Amino acid sequence: MKAISLPFRLDSFGNIATSTELPKILGDRVKTVVSTALEERVMRPSFGCSLPNNLFEISLDAPGFADGQIQAAFTEWLPEVLFVATELTQSDAGTLALNVVYRIPRYEQVSPTMYTIEI
Repeated sequence: MKAISLPFRLDSFGNIATSTELPKILGDRVKTVVSTALEERVMRPSFGCSLPNNLFEISLDAPGFADGQIQAAFTEWLPEVLFVATELTQSDAGTLALNVVYRIPRYEQVSPTMYTIEI
């Protein structure tokens, strides 16, 4: 499998940088799906999750809401990745960190991979 490497850049030959490592490719896809708001893409309005749209909504069950939104996005857009959980942590500076824990079944991995978004 070969895919454009994210963040987008050019390699030393001036070509678009690509990646052939499955964990890197799927990790980039997870970042893209989680950080894309629904209806953000004109030609694919159902791509992503509604987490960015509802970031500042007052909710007593923010972790449960994040789990549900990301689970739905994984089911629709990332069937090759197993969603495990999300963890929300708040720093002293008032920022939220969202850790998305997932597994790649076809790739032998000792522990789940975590992806952090600073919100």
